[in-house]
Amino acid sequence: TTEIYTLPYTTLFRSNFSGATFLVSYTYAKCLTDGTYTSVVREDTPLIRYYGPCNYDLRHNFVSSALYQLPIGHDRRFFSKMPGWGEAILGDWNLSAISTLQSGLPFTPTISTDTANTGVGSQRPNVIGKPTIVRNVSCWYYDSKNSACGRLSPSGTDAFAVPTQYTYGNGGINTLRADGLVQFDMSLIKSIRLSESRSLEIRGSFYNVFNHTTFAAPSTNIDSTSAGSISSTLNAARQGEVAAKLDRKSTRLNSSH
Repeated sequence: TTEIYTLPYTTLFRSNFSGATFLVSYTYAKCLTDGTYTSVVREDTPLIRYYGPCNYDLRHNFVSSALYQLPIGHDRRFFSKMPGWGEAILGDWNLSAISTLQSGLPFTPTISTDTANTGVGSQRPNVIGKPTIVRNVSCWYYDSKNSACGRLSPSGTDAFAVPTQYTYGNGGINTLRADGLVQFDMSLIKSIRLSESRSLEIRGSFYNVFNHTTFAAPSTNIDSTSAGSISSTLNAARQGEVAAKLDRKSTRLNSSH
């Protein structure tokens, strides 16, 4: 059977705080499975440990958002009596921001050969020690077959080994974790009223403002020279875009009879 444990989440909301609105939420969750919700192919044998974290076991999830009215312009704290041209350029801007911090998702160390002679791929290794987590793009977890690991962690030791021929490895599922997500997005927004029925919204949006890279899961084959190396990312590099949108409100004439 599959068991999912989700502990209560916490949410904090505050509106109209010196022109700002905040929403902060945190969730701690734990998902365990017998192998049903993983990418591991199940084999009919009691020798394999299938029970462990789900593929989507996101333990920690913190998200905060804020909307702040910049205190410049008409009816605001600073420069409230600017001339029309100044108001059009500098006044009535709003700043919005979203921060996301998430723990990394789990992955399963594997071997590249059919050691058990069952015809099933992605079999698991034997666990022979405690994994050394290097947290580098060239070596996320220590493996002596990856030469970069020796340079980055000279005192590291192997935690996994290929099982003896015609045997199963004793490694569990999703025993290691990939990189966690850290991302900050921000937008500047201004709405300009053109007439009773028309307004122009100008928006500048910036994603991954601090250009923080979140790495994808590393190579899981412990008997490969690329073991523990990472070849892709989960989030994009810093990006920005500017957009304008013309809104028109339809007017409806009501007639009485």
